[in-house]
Amino acid sequence: MKRLALYVAVMLLVAALLTACNGDSEAEPTEEIPPVEETPTEEAPPVEAPTAEPTAYPAQEVPTIPQSDAGYPLPEPLPTEDPYPGGLAVILHPVGQQCEEPTFPELADATAALEDAGITVMAAEEIALNVCDACSCPTSEHYRVQISPDDLLKATELGWTRG
Repeated sequence: MKRLALYVAVMLLVAALLTACNGDSEAEPTEEIPPVEETPTEEAPPVEAPTAEPTAYPAQEVPTIPQSDAGYPLPEPLPTEDPYPGGLAVILHPVGQQCEEPTFPELADATAALEDAGITVMAAEEIALNVCDACSCPTSEHYRVQISPDDLLKATELGWTRG
């Protein structure tokens, strides 16, 4: 019974607050809103007539290439991936798979395998590439070899990829 009385008292209090806080929408405003004064706008400055002679941007300075210093040799250009007829083709092969023994432990082993297959190796080097870091990924060290484009099909059959 006490609960019911308390519940009724709370409900009456909420109803009284809602009634007291409800604004009367029909009541007239007590403050008078002052009228908006119009401010005159300034006149735009006169526009100058275009001149007969054209105006141009100043000439840009041509950047100069810094002279090479013996301490900073120029980088060697990378071989082209898609050579002109008579050029060289570039092929890649990872040293091995991560978490496994390498397929070709040394660059000499990789080039020897190509030459045993009848592919003439023109140049070979070891490079590092960005790869994923998991046991199923190739190692970051790869062998990059330049061969004749005629031998490209044989090299891809041996597991090498076009670089």
